[in-house]
Amino acid sequence: MSSSEYMGGGSFAPESDPWGDLTAGYRFFLVEEAGDAREALDLRRGIYDDKVGQPVDVPDEIDSRTWLLAALHTESDQIVGTMRITPRDRGAFECEQFFDLPLRLTRGVATEITRFAVLPLHRKKPDALPAVSLGLFRLSMDLVRRIDADWVVIASQPDQIETYRWLGFEQTGIIANYGTLADAPHELLWHDFKKLGSFEWHPLHQFFGEFPRPEVVLRDPLPEPGAWLRRLRRGRGAVAGSGA
Repeated sequence: MSSSEYMGGGSFAPESDPWGDLTAGYRFFLVEEAGDAREALDLRRGIYDDKVGQPVDVPDEIDSRTWLLAALHTESDQIVGTMRITPRDRGAFECEQFFDLPLRLTRGVATEITRFAVLPLHRKKPDALPAVSLGLFRLSMDLVRRIDADWVVIASQPDQIETYRWLGFEQTGIIANYGTLADAPHELLWHDFKKLGSFEWHPLHQFFGEFPRPEVVLRDPLPEPGAWLRRLRRGRGAVAGSGA
């Protein structure tokens, strides 16, 4: 069964949810199968090579201990967005190569969001909210809730900071050149998830937490971080060994 075929549990009354149709036509899930992994990584490679202006390692060392998230456009059966989440108990965050984490972020359960990528056709339209970006963020928040995280961190370029602030992230004022992304300046931001993770304070609080969303799929038990990459590499090794 493809990861994209898993369906979320629960039900809700669409008439009570003002954002019930926001992510209609998409499915959001954790990648498990090799085919989904290959498609998500190809998307990331294309977006980041263009954004950075030079090739970016895909996959890289951090991928071996992350969850890979994907957004599927159901009509075309195409993955159109992706991000990854790294739990710090599996090793240092990518951003720690360039930033010294504030002490509070090294305590408790912490996660890092990186490699957020959406195909241009599925990004924000002038007259609509960015369904794919919001759906991926909802999935990431469901995952963070599931592991009972205290903190979420992200390194942001200046033009994206206001978007992350709108989602509850706070600026640290810590800025560094991000070596894995052509030394572009990034600022470290953090989210106090124990305090803000209910999203009751947010104008889209119904979307982020009040209603279950069948298009946002988080199965139980969670797959192991990096399992998707090991499965992809085993598949490639089998193909190489067959002489195909």
